[in-house]
Amino acid sequence: MPADFAAQLTGSVAGTGLARLVWGPVLGDRVTYAAVEPAPSCSPTLLFAVEAVPTAAVLTVTLLLMTRRAWTRWIPLTRPAASAVAMIAFGTLTGGSANPARQFGPVLGAHRPGDWSHLWLYLVAPLAGAALTGGVAR
Repeated sequence: MPADFAAQLTGSVAGTGLARLVWGPVLGDRVTYAAVEPAPSCSPTLLFAVEAVPTAAVLTVTLLLMTRRAWTRWIPLTRPAASAVAMIAFGTLTGGSANPARQFGPVLGAHRPGDWSHLWLYLVAPLAGAALTGGVAR
């Protein structure tokens, strides 16, 4: 698991760097490397909860589908659908990241001072949601 986490973060940084090479400064100047940020009304506690819940929900759906062999065929359809629903539902509040790698590389590339204050929430909350789901499933 730690190696997978490190590989995803490394891929996030590499992908952001590659995007910079391909699209040049316009990427940083106009879209700030696609780094998301919470709405001004979103407290750190709410950000943590809202970023943890979608991960827990997607994993819960996956685990439920894994309980019956006939249902496993639906996993490739329901996982992205559940992720999309979470992003749509929470995107205006937190940016709808729900994935540490989704936020890590873009924040490193964007160099916006405000991003660093809440980056740890985007990194830790999905892991907490996954750990909670795993604990409940056991």
